Amino acid sequence: MRLSMAAASNWTANRWKLLNKALQLDPQNATGPGAAARAAFEAHKYDQAVEYWQKVLPTLPANSEVKDPSPERISEARRLAKTASSK
Repeated sequence: MRLSMAAASNWTANRWKLLNKALQLDPQNATGPGAAARAAFEAHKYDQAVEYWQKVLPTLPANSEVKDPSPERISEARRLAKTASSK
């Protein structure tokens, strides 16, 4: 699955539609949810980023070298989501 990782602010509705379609077609592939999580985080959609990262975590092998999502990044997204919802 190849996805362009343009800045989230440049993501058009069509790109999100294509990403969601890719997620539906291959839900076991960690690349899709990982890309969606990063794009959501950059777009300040922190709850959505956490949701995507939680889909990625169970798919990673225990000895995975994948650094994203890190527990710190997920915690940061949760904190930012809580801050945003309290405004």
